[in-house]
Amino acid sequence: MVPKFPYSQQCSPIKLIFCWLPSHFIDPAVEDHQTLMAGLVPGTQAVLLDAKQNGIEQISEILQYHSQLQAIHIIAHGSPGCIYLGNSVLNRHTLPRYQKQLQGWQSALAEDADILLYGCRVAGVTRNASFLEKLATFTQANIAASTSI
Repeated sequence: MVPKFPYSQQCSPIKLIFCWLPSHFIDPAVEDHQTLMAGLVPGTQAVLLDAKQNGIEQISEILQYHSQLQAIHIIAHGSPGCIYLGNSVLNRHTLPRYQKQLQGWQSALAEDADILLYGCRVAGVTRNASFLEKLATFTQANIAASTSI
């Protein structure tokens, strides 16, 4: 089951959220995201973000109903020190704007949880270490990010 965010009117978002544990958040701008979603390990749950909405807000909204997640995988377009989620951008300049929401992710994560950012070269430049370090501080998670395509 791969629910699309926001949920259809036939399905109550609250009821659905308690039934599954999201582990992958995929931006629809990622080429061939349907194949990625279809190829996930059985039992893995994914959320396809809405391209017209703020991706950080979408992820935050879903995570508020969960706890003890071991890892969150975020698959989106990126550039050095930057990841694009829905209609939003997360980088060292926008991190302070999202600090409260990112700190809220702590409640959804298990101790020593991981956030894995799959986006071209998100960790590709040394000066962007501050972005990843600050993201780790806000979320209290281990952060791993792509250094190449």
